[in-house]
Amino acid sequence: MIGLDCIQLLKDGEREGLGCLYKLFAEDLYRYGVAICGNTTLVEECLHDFFVYIWEKRKKFENVENPKSYLMISYKRRLIKKLAKAKDYEPLNFDYEVNNQQESAEEQIIQEEQEEEFNVRLSEAMKHLSKKERQAIHLKYFERYKNEEIAELLNIANQSVRNLLYRAIQNLRKKL
Repeated sequence: MIGLDCIQLLKDGEREGLGCLYKLFAEDLYRYGVAICGNTTLVEECLHDFFVYIWEKRKKFENVENPKSYLMISYKRRLIKKLAKAKDYEPLNFDYEVNNQQESAEEQIIQEEQEEEFNVRLSEAMKHLSKKERQAIHLKYFERYKNEEIAELLNIANQSVRNLLYRAIQNLRKKL
């Protein structure tokens, strides 16, 4: 079942629509929330509240063409409101892991040490980016969104997304 079918079921008052949306998008919403604030407990709490909110406001789902983008934008707004109330949250947090191929134990240890060193440098470099740059990088390279979708999520022009990503990558290269 695709997202638009889920939205229609939801609008018709069918609980399966909500369950369908949860199955399709909860994991992505969770990862996006963690990327925004880093507080997994707060993200989980907000995610559950968000789906209750979705059920309560199901009649207002008109002209939704891209359910994932719609949910991501709505969830981001709700999470930011919750963060404003919480006041003590960690800024953007990214988990960088690279899968290792089977190698000798020594090569694997060396590679893991090099990756750990790179991850530390990358995390440090990410701290020098603006909040929007970090969000754009996360959405583009970790969530695999297209520039048009990122523009919609961040509520900016398509060209601004390209500029944002270009600047972010240039800044990361300088810091690395």
